[in-house]
Amino acid sequence: MTLHVMTGIKPSKITMRTKKLVSIAAASVMAAHSASAAIVYQLDLQKDSQSTTQTGWTASVAPNGGSAATSMPTPAGVTITAGGSGYFQGRAGGTWGAVNVTDADWNNLVGDTAAARNGNGTVIITFSGLALNTEHQLTAWHNVSATDSSSFSSGSYTITPSITTGSLVGTATNGQASNIKKGSTATAADFNNSIISFTPDGSGNATVLLTSASTSQFLTLSGVQLESVPEPSASALLGLGGVALILRRRK
Repeated sequence: MTLHVMTGIKPSKITMRTKKLVSIAAASVMAAHSASAAIVYQLDLQKDSQSTTQTGWTASVAPNGGSAATSMPTPAGVTITAGGSGYFQGRAGGTWGAVNVTDADWNNLVGDTAAARNGNGTVIITFSGLALNTEHQLTAWHNVSATDSSSFSSGSYTITPSITTGSLVGTATNGQASNIKKGSTATAADFNNSIISFTPDGSGNATVLLTSASTSQFLTLSGVQLESVPEPSASALLGLGGVALILRRRK
């Protein structure tokens, strides 16, 4: 219906061939745009050195037991810090391990977590050296795969992402802490990740603030991924031109 209104084409003149050609051209646009996204960082936040790292990701291991740290170990160009004088800590309690995620390669990623605690319920993630004038997308996972103390895995609570350095692009998606246990079967949608898109400032810096609604001021992090999303490529623009040409010829 929308296609008819926008192009002025009568329904009788839209043949099956036209529909097929438009579908192919539109699909090529989407494929070209998706292919242009590039991974900048993939960090698997873990409860201890015995955890299994998600294949292809960089391990970031939290202190365990009585020790703690105000920030997670990270590669150059990114820092992850607990806000409000809080600290990160892994946990030894419960039985942790991989979750069977049927439609995404996240089994070990969501099999353990690090938690920011005893602060103000926030985590600050800073980036430097990002490509200028380029959209980036941050995705964060918040799963506790084991039954631990009630304050650590106290069920579901909202995590709100926001930008404090750089510029927000579009609308951020709030995350939801999950407690999908070791050995459980789940889909990607069950994890309700925090997602936010932004462009860095003029120096290539950006800061993402994650804010937890947990009454215990916990904020669990299983993983953090940053992707760059360049402007539509020449192939995508050609695909758009192809759609317009097809519609023009079918009038």
